[in-house]
Amino acid sequence: LQRGRTRWAKPTNNEEDNGDDDKATIICAADQLEELLEKLEDWVTDIQTDTYNLVLEAYSTCATPRGDRDYAKRADALFQRMETMGKTNVQSLAHLVHAWS
Repeated sequence: LQRGRTRWAKPTNNEEDNGDDDKATIICAADQLEELLEKLEDWVTDIQTDTYNLVLEAYSTCATPRGDRDYAKRADALFQRMETMGKTNVQSLAHLVHAWS
């Protein structure tokens, strides 16, 4: 991976990465962070707002006007969860707005 990249191609069907992007699935950093957050929530009871904001930032970076708005919807769902826990701040809202813009 190049530094700063938020998307990369992952080979499908257990094929080796031979540069053939036609047979690759695009993975976004938000997908990986979402899985890590789920595991962290199983281990830690009090997760800091900054940790949630990192995931929101990844969602907002991966959400694009040309692509599917799934990342914006996922950011919205996480923001709603954060609100119920009292874990939102201005930065959280800024990431959510960026995801939908």
